[in-house]
Amino acid sequence: MQGDSAARSIGPALLTPRMLPPAPDAAGCSVCTASVEKRIRAEQAWRLHERVLDSLSRFQDWLRGAELWAVSPASSQVPFAVAKEELKKFEVLQRQIQEKLHHLESLNRQYRQLVQANGISLQCRLRAAVQESNQRWDNLQERAAAILKRLKYFVSQREEFEWERETVQVWLTELDLRLTDVEHFSGGSSLEKMMELREFQEAVRSSAERLDWLLVAGERLIQRSEPQDAEVLEEELQELSCYCQEVFWRVSRFRRRLVSMRLVFEDEWLSDRETDVESDCFIDPSPEPEGEARGPPSAAWIYQSTPPQGSLLPAPPSIRGRLEGQPRPGVGSLGGRGRVHVA
Repeated sequence: MQGDSAARSIGPALLTPRMLPPAPDAAGCSVCTASVEKRIRAEQAWRLHERVLDSLSRFQDWLRGAELWAVSPASSQVPFAVAKEELKKFEVLQRQIQEKLHHLESLNRQYRQLVQANGISLQCRLRAAVQESNQRWDNLQERAAAILKRLKYFVSQREEFEWERETVQVWLTELDLRLTDVEHFSGGSSLEKMMELREFQEAVRSSAERLDWLLVAGERLIQRSEPQDAEVLEEELQELSCYCQEVFWRVSRFRRRLVSMRLVFEDEWLSDRETDVESDCFIDPSPEPEGEARGPPSAAWIYQSTPPQGSLLPAPPSIRGRLEGQPRPGVGSLGGRGRVHVA
């Protein structure tokens, strides 16, 4: 009793360490801190889990729409106009697929972070959902690429044919205009016109292979196209063939005319020469300088530089069979569905 009263009278400021009450337990404080940190990590993992679920849900919604788009494409047995529009749609889809790849990679990163946190109980189900989304994206990307390749091939064949047809049409028009100018408006001699004609013939020879390819490509397209496209191709091919035959026939006619004019001119020159010889019988002829050329060039040059009289132009047999074997101005009969038989 006396000791307690003495301690109270001394006061807490003067108490020695041995006389102080025991301090709180340090181990208990560390347990509380660990519990708080664990609760924070669990909350962070749960928020990450919610973000993964939200990202996965949005990605799967897009996947469903894209898969429905690609399940029944209009890529076979369709008109050219429909295939061209379908090609534009799948080009857009292909860009979307590549853009969504970044979304999928972000989803995979978030899932790996969630696995490292290991603070959720639905990890197996979530892993299966993420793996399924990756597989569906791969399948969609492969299917869209295959459809796009098929559409590009179909459309490019038709566009290549149309480009080649327009190129030949322009070339024929230019040849037709040049031929008209040489025939009716050029003031050159028959020899100069014959030189122009040789240029026309060389142009036709160099373009014979292109014309043959165009006719064959047109026939193949007609066989593989839908009825409405086949009718358009038939009309274009028939129009081009008629125009081609018309221009070639004009070149042949112009050649025959030049040859005839050359022969008539040569006959007149020979007749005049005979008249001069008869008149020279009464006059002492003066010696003619050696090597001096007199009169126009021989007509043999014309025959050597031009094709035979019966031929149109020295084109390959395939071109001649299509363009020369038909009565002018047509290129063939119509049979079947109105298809042009150019072979």
